[in-house]
Amino acid sequence: MVPSRWSLRSLEQIITVDGYIIIAHTDVPSHLYLRWTPKSPWIHKTAELRRGVQFATDVRFCFTLFEDEDQAEAGDTLEHTFTLEPWPVCQTRWFYFHGTVAGIPSPSTSPYFSKHRYQPYFPPPERLAYARRFTSTGSFTNIDMGKGIAQVFWSDTPATLDKAYLFTLDNSDVQTLVSIRNVDAGDLPVQPNLIQDLINLKFGVLAGGSASWPVYKHEIWLPLPIDAGTHYAICALPPTGLIRHWLRFRRLSWNPIYDKDEGSHNYVPRYRRSTDGGLTWAPAGSPSGNMNFECWGSPTP
Repeated sequence: MVPSRWSLRSLEQIITVDGYIIIAHTDVPSHLYLRWTPKSPWIHKTAELRRGVQFATDVRFCFTLFEDEDQAEAGDTLEHTFTLEPWPVCQTRWFYFHGTVAGIPSPSTSPYFSKHRYQPYFPPPERLAYARRFTSTGSFTNIDMGKGIAQVFWSDTPATLDKAYLFTLDNSDVQTLVSIRNVDAGDLPVQPNLIQDLINLKFGVLAGGSASWPVYKHEIWLPLPIDAGTHYAICALPPTGLIRHWLRFRRLSWNPIYDKDEGSHNYVPRYRRSTDGGLTWAPAGSPSGNMNFECWGSPTP
């Protein structure tokens, strides 16, 4: 005979970006529903007969506004998974479980639980890809209106791109359109822009070099989910004016108060250049040449 009752044995939770995954375990196969409410349950007492005398001591909890979430698994199971998304930060929810056994409504229910969603903690952004090279003389390239420069990079893991840094020789009042694009089989950028941001060089922060050869660091916000191992290109195209972008920093004149941080990671050697406003691209510079850049992001949890 199939038992008509079940009992809750344990609960697990998985924190996600937008809420929680709740996993319930029962003693017998059953099919559960998670009933939840954002309103505190209404508590009242019902009469209980004791030796012929009624006492209002039996406590009941009522959900006056609720939603039912079906378990992810089909049929009767011992493990029951519920995805509760979106769950707003700082919202408290009350919930309990009810369900069926072999398709028959069961009189069993669980106790009710309350859970508050706190702001989830995720590791701070990390440097996913970068190229920062130094030579005794340094080198830079001029990029003016109608031209562009790009560098191809990738991430070892799925991630959400957060921001990028580019490095110029000046901080004049010049706008630059910075974007992320997909690339073709030859690692050349292709349209359209997946995400873009228009910056002005005048807001660059001095971050190295010397009085004669300064290095200005420009922060660009480019939030974008990216796949592991997939190549992307960071592109810079000035709609007006002239950019003098550092390809290699001058090692001998580097101001020691700034971090030198020499090295590279997850980028395709040889930067790309466009002479038609980003419509077509070609490899540029020496076979080992690079465009000084950094891409930061957070691995997908």
